[in-house]
Amino acid sequence: MELHERLKQARENAGYNTAKDAAEAFGWNEVTYRSHEAGDRGIRKPVAEKYARAFQEIGRASCRERV
Repeated sequence: MELHERLKQARENAGYNTAKDAAEAFGWNEVTYRSHEAGDRGIRKPVAEKYARAFQEIGRASCRERV
């Protein structure tokens, strides 16, 4: 699975229906985020880590809500 595909999967797993929804929620540039998720633009390591941290926080929060 390519990085951009994993990014989309992480977004969906975090409960965001669209790339726009995630970008708005986290204050990211929507065009840039959509380009990263579509695979139209490369993702530098610091940016990929930022996305991962954001979606991991959402995942941890939703797990706590279910307990």
